[in-house]
Amino acid sequence: MTEQSGAAPNSQQLAHYGQAGELFAITLVNLLLKVVTAGIYHFWAKTRVRRYVWSHTSFAGENFEYTGRGVQLLKGFIFALIFLSPLALIWGAPRFFPIQEYEQFALLWLLSLGVYPLLLWLIGFARFAARRYKLGHTRWRGIRFGMTGSARSHGNKMLGQTLLISITFGIYTPYMRSNLTANLLNNSWFGDQRFRYTGTGSGLIKRFWGFVVISILLGAIWGITVQLFLASLLEKMQSDGGSSGLLLQLTAVAVGLASYVPWAIAWLWFRAGEIRYYVANTTLDDVQYSIASLNTFEFIWLWTSNVGALVLTLGLAYPWVAVRSARYICDHLRVIGELDFASIAQSSQEVLKSGEGLAEALDIGAI
Repeated sequence: MTEQSGAAPNSQQLAHYGQAGELFAITLVNLLLKVVTAGIYHFWAKTRVRRYVWSHTSFAGENFEYTGRGVQLLKGFIFALIFLSPLALIWGAPRFFPIQEYEQFALLWLLSLGVYPLLLWLIGFARFAARRYKLGHTRWRGIRFGMTGSARSHGNKMLGQTLLISITFGIYTPYMRSNLTANLLNNSWFGDQRFRYTGTGSGLIKRFWGFVVISILLGAIWGITVQLFLASLLEKMQSDGGSSGLLLQLTAVAVGLASYVPWAIAWLWFRAGEIRYYVANTTLDDVQYSIASLNTFEFIWLWTSNVGALVLTLGLAYPWVAVRSARYICDHLRVIGELDFASIAQSSQEVLKSGEGLAEALDIGAI
């Protein structure tokens, strides 16, 4: 990495110049090695992809660097499995005991009262821990990112904030999401400089209720359309003497899966506004951020087309999706203000030696 002095220009943006073809070659080799090692290579494969994406993303002429290692991810995953195994045994035990069905149901219901709150806490804990690992192993200009705070505390916040959503019948949702984001961002650092998040969620309340209304309207339109279609198909099946029974069943399954589409579109509409709000309320020293150019309909198209490509290609489009998404975010994120590079010292925080195993085990991890 080359040295530069002075301050960043008043307004700059990140750049991503990865190529889907190059990442596809890495992904293909990763896939083959996963097969050969019965899946154990997954953690090294994830590390290779991260190193490629990080190293092909730059700001102010300097590339980012990822220093994590596959063995650290594997170690974290093993620790997570050791921790989660007793919970899985407790949850599954009633299914193997020779007890009456109603007693089994009652026991499972009682266990769920303890398991589900614990699961919420674990999700909060895992998200904080995974972010701390990734930031701690990310560098720019030789300066390490990092996190302070406690994953345990974030798990407590996740559980408490979810409880507030329940007793407010969902009204508290944008505040809950903003508060959890605040805890992640306010504990994030670049060297010895802390990120600051000043949002409260109040700027999202109108958009959240817009999401609720849009979901209801789209859901109603979709439901009516589906009912008319199935009624027509059922009539055709009866006229054919029942020969279309399998077709009706397959169609019902497809319609059931597709019923999530209206909700997903409405959620992406809310999510686009939420991202703009989060970014606009985040600062680092005297530097502000903006992603105001992120267009809602472009964002919806980005994610729906990404999902469609992954489904249609059985995951083979992943390199194209990863590069496309990284480039889209970099093209829209603006860094406004002057960052005094000379005043930023290296972080003194300890770098984690094992990584995000719980997030991996709970299937909430990402690149």
